[in-house]
Amino acid sequence: MENGKISKKQLRKVKLDLNDFMQDARENGYFDLSQVEYAILEANGEVSILPKPEYRPITPKDMKIKRQQK
Repeated sequence: MENGKISKKQLRKVKLDLNDFMQDARENGYFDLSQVEYAILEANGEVSILPKPEYRPITPKDMKIKRQQK
């Protein structure tokens, strides 16, 4: 996926079925592909997913919380 769009041409190129791709997305916690900005097929065959900014987990930096070192 690139910019939220599935490239069927790229799926064919890497010989990945759309159903297998969707299974990988679900295994990564994304049941709704509209939440995904990019999906990358890694060299080891795993799919890495970068969600759209509004669906990314919140961090202390986002909340402007300073953490103390222990």
